[in-house]
Parts: sequence; C-alpha cells; structure tokens
Amino acid sequence: MSGYTPTPMSTPAVSQNACSPAEISDFVSACYGTGSTQQTCDAWKAGEADAGACPGCIFTSRSASAWGALVCTSTALSSCLINNPGCMDLELGQVSQELQSGGSGSCGDILGASYGCQDYACATCSTTGAPSSDFATCVNAAMQTECKSYADKFDTAPQCAVLQGDAAPPKVPSCFPQSATDLSSLVNVFCGSGP
Repeated sequence: MSGYTPTPMSTPAVSQNACSPAEISDFVSACYGTGSTQQTCDAWKAGEADAGACPGCIFTSRSASAWGALVCTSTALSSCLINNPGCMDLELGQVSQELQSGGSGSCGDILGASYGCQDYACATCSTTGAPSSDFATCVNAAMQTECKSYADKFDTAPQCAVLQGDAAPPKVPSCFPQSATDLSSLVNVFCGSGP
C-alpha cells in the first residue's frame, strides 16, 4: 500500500431534467435489471442517444472534469462505478468543500479516498460470486488493515458527522443503492429532478 495516493474526485455533474422518470426506469432495467447484459445496456444507450442528453448525463468518463451518476474507464458497463462520493456531496451541500474546488475536503473526498484504497489493495481480486467474491473478502480485510485509516476517517471526520446517527439528510441513502429503486433515486440526483 506504500504506492497508494488518493486521487481527488472530479466535481459532480448535475444536468437537471436530462432524463425523464421513464428514461431512468428504462436505463435501470436495461443496464442493471434482471436479465440485463452489456448488449441490452448498449441498445438503451444507442436508442436514447438520438433522443437527448440522458445517456451522457449518466455515463461519464473517469478522465472528465465532472462526473455524473456512473464513472467509467471504457464503454463496458463493467468498467463503470457508481459515483457515491459525488452524490453524497450533492446531498450534503459540500461540493464547494471538495479538494478539486480548492476546498479543505468534503465527505465525498474522504469516501473516495477510502474507495480508492480498497480498489488499490484489491485490484487483482475476482468479483465473480459477489457478495462472497475474492474482491469482497479482500475489501473487508483491507478495511481492517491497509485501508483502516481511510475507513476510520470517514467514520470520524467532521465533514461526515451528519451521517452518523439519525440526523442524516433523508436522500443520502439513495447515494448507496441496494436495489433498482435506489439506483433510480441516485440517477435522479444527477440527471432528473436533482438533489
């Protein structure tokens, strides 16, 4: 882990009303629903590309100066990560505190550094068989060892204090989707009605 240095996240990109509720629902079904594949997701993107800005709001490149709901390193869906840190900063009103904005650091920056450490430690692990995959096992171990300082900072930093206990803003859980409905809510933060 001596080679790991956190990379600042890009600012969250909000394109209010870029996607209608129906487009968000269709995206979730095509790309993350039961029976979805790379082909069904590509077909949704191709069909929507002619209709408007929705796919470009959802899918953003990791090298972009602003990140949408998904941050991708290629056109493959498997290369895309959900932008939990950006969503959280939008919901907590901490975008101006982000390091890339010249701020002292946001809760999203802290979470992004923790995720980056986990990815660095576990990059060669297989994700097959999730949630009991090698990657999941590695992440759990890394959170207790190599990445513990990043995980602890997320739990104790003043920027994230509002997340501890019952005071968290009601929309913050949508930044950590556990279901298709939750994923729709996260996309809505970036591309629908907004935070």
